Amino acid sequence: MKPNDPIFDNEMPMSDNEASLAESDALLKEWDNSPIDDEAFYSAAESAMEPETVEEESQNDQEATCDPTSRKTQPFDVVSAKLTIPTLLEASAGTGKTFSIKHLVLRLIVEEKMPINQLLVVTFTRAATAELKSRIREHLSEMLGFLTGHFSESEVDQKIVEQAEAWAENNLNQDEAIQALRKAMETFDDASISTIHGFCQKVLTNHVFTSSGYFDREYSDSDLPLRQQVVEDFLRRALANAADDDERREIMTGADWEKKLGLLTALPEPLAPRKIDASQVQPCVLPVLEAFVHEAPKALRELKRSTGTGTYDDLLSELWWALQNDKDGSFARRIREAYRGVLIDEFQDTDPVQFEIFNQLFLQIPEGDLQGLSRALFFVGDPKQAIYSFRSADLDTYMRAKFLIRHHARLVKNFRSCPDLMNAVNAFFNHGPESAFLRDDLKYESVNTNEKVFGLFEKIDGVWQQVPAVECWTSFEGEVDATEATAVTVAVDIARLIAKGRQKVMGLATKSEHDVIGTTTVTIKHEETNEVEDVTVNLRALRPGDIAILVQKREFATQIREALAHRHVRVAMRNQDDVFKTEEADEIVRLLHAFESPANEKVMTAARTTRFIGDTLSDIVSDDESRRTQLRQYFEEGVLRWRRAGVASAFAYLFEKVNVAQRLLPLEKGEARLVNYAHILELLNEAGRQYTTPSSLLAWFEQIRTSPSESTPEARRLRLPSDANLVTIETIHSSKGLQYPIVYLPHGEKLNKGRSESQAFFKDSSPAGMQLLIGHNKFSETTALKSKRFEERVRLAYVGMTRAISHLVLVLPQKANKGKAEVTEKALQAMGLTEAPFELHKTGRENAYFMALTGKADVATVDVLTRLHQLECEQPGFVVVDIKDKLNVGMGLADTPDVPDLTKLDADTPQAIRPSWYQSSFSSISRTVTDDDMGLGWFGSKTKSAKLTGIMGFPRGTKAGDCLHHMLEVADFPQIAPDTPEANDERHRIARRMIETFLSFKDEASREEAVDAAAQMLYDVVNAEILPGIYLRDVRMSARHSEMPFFLRLREGLTTQALKEMIASFGPQYAVDGMADAELTGFLNGFIDLAFGAGGKFWILDWKSNAIANLVSGPEDFTQSVMADEMTHHRYRLQYLIYLVALRRFLKVRLGRAFNPSLIGGACYVFLRGVSAQAVREGDHIQGVVYDPVPAEWIERLDNLFS
Repeated sequence: MKPNDPIFDNEMPMSDNEASLAESDALLKEWDNSPIDDEAFYSAAESAMEPETVEEESQNDQEATCDPTSRKTQPFDVVSAKLTIPTLLEASAGTGKTFSIKHLVLRLIVEEKMPINQLLVVTFTRAATAELKSRIREHLSEMLGFLTGHFSESEVDQKIVEQAEAWAENNLNQDEAIQALRKAMETFDDASISTIHGFCQKVLTNHVFTSSGYFDREYSDSDLPLRQQVVEDFLRRALANAADDDERREIMTGADWEKKLGLLTALPEPLAPRKIDASQVQPCVLPVLEAFVHEAPKALRELKRSTGTGTYDDLLSELWWALQNDKDGSFARRIREAYRGVLIDEFQDTDPVQFEIFNQLFLQIPEGDLQGLSRALFFVGDPKQAIYSFRSADLDTYMRAKFLIRHHARLVKNFRSCPDLMNAVNAFFNHGPESAFLRDDLKYESVNTNEKVFGLFEKIDGVWQQVPAVECWTSFEGEVDATEATAVTVAVDIARLIAKGRQKVMGLATKSEHDVIGTTTVTIKHEETNEVEDVTVNLRALRPGDIAILVQKREFATQIREALAHRHVRVAMRNQDDVFKTEEADEIVRLLHAFESPANEKVMTAARTTRFIGDTLSDIVSDDESRRTQLRQYFEEGVLRWRRAGVASAFAYLFEKVNVAQRLLPLEKGEARLVNYAHILELLNEAGRQYTTPSSLLAWFEQIRTSPSESTPEARRLRLPSDANLVTIETIHSSKGLQYPIVYLPHGEKLNKGRSESQAFFKDSSPAGMQLLIGHNKFSETTALKSKRFEERVRLAYVGMTRAISHLVLVLPQKANKGKAEVTEKALQAMGLTEAPFELHKTGRENAYFMALTGKADVATVDVLTRLHQLECEQPGFVVVDIKDKLNVGMGLADTPDVPDLTKLDADTPQAIRPSWYQSSFSSISRTVTDDDMGLGWFGSKTKSAKLTGIMGFPRGTKAGDCLHHMLEVADFPQIAPDTPEANDERHRIARRMIETFLSFKDEASREEAVDAAAQMLYDVVNAEILPGIYLRDVRMSARHSEMPFFLRLREGLTTQALKEMIASFGPQYAVDGMADAELTGFLNGFIDLAFGAGGKFWILDWKSNAIANLVSGPEDFTQSVMADEMTHHRYRLQYLIYLVALRRFLKVRLGRAFNPSLIGGACYVFLRGVSAQAVREGDHIQGVVYDPVPAEWIERLDNLFS
């Protein structure tokens, strides 16, 4: 393989002697469309997933039966499972649901030869969609790397190896597999991986005629203003037609008209028939309510049609109605033709509308539409985690779907939790004939455990010992203030763990070799073979960020937060507040006004009052003309950037110019403000696709900020600052899909039956179907609805308990009645007691955890104590703890706890914020360098110098640098190289166009002088011998990639210290002094100015427009010594080392087995003001160019350090 060959050919590299300059011009023809995405290509694989092998199912097992519970549910082997049978795949918490989905996509692409644009993967939130898309691309890349020889078996997930072996055994053509995967990677952006709303919108848009859809409709999260308008119009007519004032008063007593209308609109009547209980409605009002039920939804739909607006939920009902009106089936047929493979994630959260869409499109397919092509359909979910009924999710719809789906399977191994914890959860929910989930059609099935996950360890008397995996804190006698006791006990226990973590006597298992505080030997049992093995486990210190407190409601966390704060433990808690209602949003409005009218002094003064700009009151009052002019120039330049690249570009420029991050990060709540700015601008950038000018975007922003809304849209909910050194507080609902090493579940006694609910409407669902119960006033829930509420609370308890990896604490304080329970001697023995216990108070006793524990909604004290004693005896990782043993419950919040070293808890100096706030190609690392090492010698007293000419006189600064970069980006090097009139005209044309775009001059002569200088610079750059024997004039457009993006994932545990030590070992010129100690996690992303192929090798090149004004006055002064100092000062060597790692990773994937480290030639930095076509090379050096043939082994070592 050589750089001028097609990138996927299997030839050996061509030697430099064979490579003529004429041949070395066709580098990587696909580079322009193929950015390096290291998150997808080279992220670490998930833990190995090893479900039990499933035997071939019999024909009888596959046949549909009347009762889905009678069908045999097979263990699911993701490597060998049949792909073309519609399958309901049940995935308990932590069993590898996401892995299964991405692996099924892989198999469908390779085995069934389904193009990735014919695969549909649907999930239910934007965040889940983004993560799933990233995981799928990463998985495809990993298999591609393994098949092409880039990855060894030890470097990939074990399932990748098993799948490749299975393909080999089945004689699947490996070359065809590789080609299929390459094609999938090239066209990955065409993949339909979206939310259910995104899928509906795409279908309706692509088939606007056959669906009778809308050409141009604006969607939002809420239609409350429109519903209010419809309700007002309806009530106005109803009141006008009322017989008398009594009837009018009765009409006006109606409750929740707008909410009822929202429900009626979301669920079409054929799917959810309406029922009005006439016995609860006054006779005079009954006709009014009936008219509302039938007329108001039609009026709302018509109003939305006329205004061209709608909600995202309207997309579902629109698609459903379009399918009902599809008389000849052509609309549904076109959709089926577009998607051969369909995977529905989080299916337990479906509702009648969503399922009927999938049912009609992909499950009930007319035989004539099958076309002989293989099809795949997977519904993936876990009914035990159906906890979103308040978002219209309906578990009974899931259960009804089981009747229609012929094949049921389940994932049988948990990969999240340590064995002791998972075994305790299995025993907690799996007992006797009763269902822990209080319904006969939902039984708990135990899952196998993962011996590779370990618990929490404490060093006692010099020996590491495992802490019990599950602690159940409760109290069985006396009166206690449960709320205060819980808050104080949880706070003290968390403080104790953090203190022991700092003392390095409380630890968690780690795969990293860094920050190891000790090792311990653990005996594990392999479930597949029953073999026992002793393994050595590295331990790291426990950190605050390892701990999560999960609550049912946010208000339940108030006293816990106060108790933690009293002990100096900081917390991070997600907020439901709207980012558009923050102070930062108010500031963005003022800044948008400034972008709209930068010449308006009042508007500019208002902008200066923002923290974003940072001017003080004295700055504003002083009326500094230079400052006002400077800010006006910033905003005017921002407007120009807005026109070229959108709102994000304008704010990014302003962000950098006024040093927002540097000013705010040291301040209290500074990072939170930066998070809000970034969040708002992200949403504005999305809206900016439709509202392209400052005026239109400002009008939209102000309108949406003032629009009434029933709840904060998910995309606008406040985000957490990125500080991992905090204890997390989450609701159980928002924690779904997440995991934490240590989980506390406080106030379990409050997750109880609660009071009977009263509403003006209910969704009454059963296995037979759903109906809407509509009332005029609020009415009480039925017994059946009450039971469903209890069931969901048990499922919520299950979700909370299955978030923990290593340690789980259930906090269930109980109040005792005065009397004691009547028990037999046998019952006492079963409870492990010698005398009768106090009867527990019913309110706290009938909580979701005890309902699950006993399998009964009516919980008895004896049953609870018997089951807890049974668990404690049978499960080594389960212990019951009296809260009074953890803390004296009489201690008030104002008291100082007598716990060693608590006053020092979480007093660590906050870690330096790395970040994402800085935008440069190697920012995440270089910004850890302190300001003390910025080389003050570069800044001397200014003296009046002689006027510079040529490229030395070309303007300086960011805009000038952008201007020169864009010239070289668009220039065709061979075309502009000749010393001919035509080539000269082309150089001047490029220079003039970019200068007019980026720069302004006081007169025509100055502009023409700059054009001439830039045109000469272009000639010098392409005709100089920038590398030994290599000229850019020989590099055609097809052999180069300008502004090449890359995305590098950094391994967990990587530190700046490790990076410093490695690059310093390369030589003193590479050392970066002053780099602060910090952990580098996450990603590095950026752009390489130019990657190209020439002379049989691949190179990276960076353009530098630095003037170095104090040291040079002409191009000839750009000596190796001067440029070397400049490289050190700006840390450019660190920059190109990172670029070379990115290039290496890209080539390894693209070339596969043909990759040879020697193909990478090195790095070349071209100082544009110093390069000259007439310069003479002296060895490896030439004026204006820094060349470094970095050894391949260095690049490999750095690559290994990062990964």
